[in-house]
Amino acid sequence: MKKVLYICSEYPQLSETYIETEIREIRKQHEVKVISFREGEVKSSHGHPYTVSRDLREIYEAAKEFGPDFIHCHWLLANNIFVLDQLSRKLGIPFTIRAHSFDVLNKTNLKEDHIRALNSNRCRGILCFPFTAKSIENMGVNSEKLVPSPPVFDFSMFHNEEPNGEGVTLNGACLPKKRHADFIDLANLVPEKEFSLYPIGYDVEKVRVYNNLKGNPVNIFREVDHKYMPAIYKKNQWLVYPACPILNTVGWPVGILEAQASGVGVCMANTRPDLHDLVGGAGYMFDRIEDVADIIRKPLSNEMRERGFENAKNYDFQVHKEKLTSLWY
Repeated sequence: MKKVLYICSEYPQLSETYIETEIREIRKQHEVKVISFREGEVKSSHGHPYTVSRDLREIYEAAKEFGPDFIHCHWLLANNIFVLDQLSRKLGIPFTIRAHSFDVLNKTNLKEDHIRALNSNRCRGILCFPFTAKSIENMGVNSEKLVPSPPVFDFSMFHNEEPNGEGVTLNGACLPKKRHADFIDLANLVPEKEFSLYPIGYDVEKVRVYNNLKGNPVNIFREVDHKYMPAIYKKNQWLVYPACPILNTVGWPVGILEAQASGVGVCMANTRPDLHDLVGGAGYMFDRIEDVADIIRKPLSNEMRERGFENAKNYDFQVHKEKLTSLWY
């Protein structure tokens, strides 16, 4: 059984379930070791065993003892690339990276040494969201290194075609770019619906204060472990996902796909054209939060619900698994 060393910036982090989903699937055919620079701010309870260290010597010694065949990392960040490059040189093994959106949309400034490492033979490939490929190429990365791949999730974990409840929900990292306050404003426009928010860390107290000022139209819950989310989605008819058009750094949220697989209708902020590709014609795009009110007052049509199941299925990790593993062999 081949061994894969995972290098993570923070692990296990509840808002980064895409990393845990990938590790869970890769472990079925590989031995995995996780080394993280720091622990997650809001930890997931079902993470893989991991080691925490920011010391390159300690990381190298732990990696050497494990004896990996490949190194894999998430996020196209300067520090990650530096560590990958150093380990790859010293251990004599290749590395791969799965880029996401914030690391590209935030215009990560990579230096010549980082670009050189990414273009070297040690780098087997960079999986990236299709809409970010050109931006990464513009950084100086050779196009042949890029493997367009969408966000992936465990479709079987969320797929449920039983009837849904009537509520409206939102979940995810509570950050300015995700405009959770807009969700509260929407709840005041549609008081006949029950709204539930499951924020994760960061600015959650600010959102609680805003909700209180607006008369508490939203039920704000503590963060919920990922394994409980399928049941929460089933309580709801709609997922509304706001985003800040000025910051414009919300990527392709896997929550959209989880909701579609659960039979939930989705409304996504129309901040970039590529987000239409994610929703896949199986949801509604909105320019103003006020425009969502009339949509969610009505039940989700069977036709749109069926489209949601089909769209979500396209993002199942099993469909795209070989895009990663083929880089190792």
